[in-house]
Amino acid sequence: MYRFSKNLAKETTTSKTTGLTNVSNRFIGICQHSAGDLQPIFSALVAVSRGGSIEEQVWRSRFGYLDELSKFGLSYSREGNKVRIFKSDIHPACASATDLRGGASAVLLALAADGESEISSGELILRGYDSFVEKLKNIGADISYQ
Repeated sequence: MYRFSKNLAKETTTSKTTGLTNVSNRFIGICQHSAGDLQPIFSALVAVSRGGSIEEQVWRSRFGYLDELSKFGLSYSREGNKVRIFKSDIHPACASATDLRGGASAVLLALAADGESEISSGELILRGYDSFVEKLKNIGADISYQ
């Protein structure tokens, strides 16, 4: 099974403009200034690195994917339009793709977990990513879609 490195934050830098000092916070800094559609992906990445915070500026309901990601062990707290994602011990789970990017972030956590996971509603993921399963297999993922 393909596993993402849990040591994503080996290199640290400090931005003079944002004051962010680690990889996970740099992800969130990018996320806050980019399309909110990337939030589920960055949520999965920061959960396996050092944690971080996300502030939603447009859609308060955009955090709906977090309940499914918590099935993998992702730990978070929410207050209004802000979410704090904690460094989490990710484990295999059965979850559902809530939407395109929420489903993709569930796949990222499934790949980071040691063991077998199952994600239902996979058609939501496949409709938005060309050759999704094949591309993951090409980089070593043990993944199948039925």
